[in-house]
Amino acid sequence: MASRAFKDINLSFKRHPVTNDVVTIRDEDAIKRSVRNIIFTILGEKPFEPNFGSVINESLFDLRKSPRHLAIIGGGPIGVEMAQAHARLGVRTTIIEINRIMQGYERRFVEPVYKSLIDDGVNILEGTVVDHVENDRSSIKLHLSSASSLFVSDLLIAAGRAPNIEKLTLTEAGIKYNDRGVIVDRNLKTTNRSVYAIGDLVDGPGFTHTASYHAGIVLKKILFGLSSTMQTIHIPQVTYTDPEIASVGLNFNDAVKRFGNKVERSCVNLESNDRAITDNKTEGFVEVVLLGRKVIGCTIVSMNAGELISFWAFIISRNLKISNVNSMVPPYPTLGEVNKRVVSEYYAPKLFGNSFLKFYVKVFQKIFK
Repeated sequence: MASRAFKDINLSFKRHPVTNDVVTIRDEDAIKRSVRNIIFTILGEKPFEPNFGSVINESLFDLRKSPRHLAIIGGGPIGVEMAQAHARLGVRTTIIEINRIMQGYERRFVEPVYKSLIDDGVNILEGTVVDHVENDRSSIKLHLSSASSLFVSDLLIAAGRAPNIEKLTLTEAGIKYNDRGVIVDRNLKTTNRSVYAIGDLVDGPGFTHTASYHAGIVLKKILFGLSSTMQTIHIPQVTYTDPEIASVGLNFNDAVKRFGNKVERSCVNLESNDRAITDNKTEGFVEVVLLGRKVIGCTIVSMNAGELISFWAFIISRNLKISNVNSMVPPYPTLGEVNKRVVSEYYAPKLFGNSFLKFYVKVFQKIFK
């Protein structure tokens, strides 16, 4: 087995003429290595760059001085995170988004973040396209679809990323891929059965914790011969704004499309949580999506939502029902109490809205009056 990061290295592959499962690698230093299994690990990603015909900044972290006016093309997680961070550092910041910011979430989930961005002074241009860019020594001129122009000092492209696979001669190794990454099965094997792919190279959630999860699946198989298949429903995602947005599994709308009117949800806001009140961070809520009392999704908007979502990621990973949460006793006063409160909110109408239960309560009240 070989495990190696191949970033910025030219590689060529050749199948073994007899066994067909041993791969020969030749790197740019003309060193040959024959291995039985290869793991393509995290090659890294490159940002998608529109063809503006001008020089733009690939990364904000290359800057050596504070931008006068930073424009960010793309209102996804990276775009809004960088916008809020720079706005709070005193940088004039504009987000330009072709649709709406954070469009992967329902608008009601995004609204607290949108309000926070506006409060921080971020200029948000939704439904706007950058048609053309002019770059000179003093500024960058953005020609917008609204027939207006915007002059900025720095431009960040946050409109998606693609895996770095151009330097890998994958076709020669019999490895199929597309513009989203290498094609793998549920065991993370490529179309060359001796080669696995994990992390950013694989089409799917492009998170650091996803790469760690992939590595565990592959190493179990190669080192110990244990069967393990990839799932994605229990992998959480977090946008590190203020407040944070965290989610795992299905949202309510997607669940209804898949399972129909059998889907239920329970939602509780932070206004009654004493820790949120103490920290003056009552903006936000927790919503859990259920199918037959089985938890299939959760979305949290709050401070430290990324910490809270791990609880529900575990519940979903173990296929647990909401009743399994009922016996949990969270410490007081913590934000974690909302995870228990959302369960109580789910059961409350079922218990107190039940006509038979109301009847028996009245009977017992009369008996023991």
